[in-house]
Amino acid sequence: MMYVLGISMVIVGYLYIRVLNRIKQLEVKVKEASANIDVALQKRYFVISQLFEVAKGYVKYEKEVLMSVIEIREGMSVPEKEEVFDVLEADYARVRGLIEHYPDLKGNDVFLKLQEGIVDTEEHLAAARRLYNANVSRFNQAISKFPGNIITSVDEKEYLSFS
Repeated sequence: MMYVLGISMVIVGYLYIRVLNRIKQLEVKVKEASANIDVALQKRYFVISQLFEVAKGYVKYEKEVLMSVIEIREGMSVPEKEEVFDVLEADYARVRGLIEHYPDLKGNDVFLKLQEGIVDTEEHLAAARRLYNANVSRFNQAISKFPGNIITSVDEKEYLSFS
C-alpha cells in the first residue's frame, strides 16, 4: 500500500513539474515575442527618424512630427505600445501628405529607399505582432485549461494581445 501511495505521489509530482515547465516555456515565448515587437518598433523608429531627416531638408516645419516620434520609450506595456503604434501611423500619414506637396521629395533616392525600409519594417512589425498574439493565445489557453488552471491559479496572469 505504501508503494502504491509513493508511486502515486511521484507520478503526481512529475505531472505537476511537467505542466509547470510547459507553462513557463510558453511564458518565455510570450516575452521573446514581446521583445521582437520592441525590436520592430525600434527599427521603425530608426527608419522613420531617417525619413524625417530627409523630409526636414525639404520642409522646415517637421519639428512637431519629429518630436512626437522621439517620445518612444522602452519598458512600455502592451496598451502603451499600441498607443505609440497609432501615433506613429498618424505621423507617417502626415509625412505622406507632405510628399504630395513636395514633388521633388518623391524623386529623392534616399527618400525612396527609406520608404521601402518603412514598408519592410511595417511587415516585420505585423509579423512580430502575429507571433506575439499566437504565443499569448497558447499561454492563455495553457493556464486556463486543466491542470494548468490549478497550477497557475495563484501566481500567473494572462497576457493581453494586440488588437
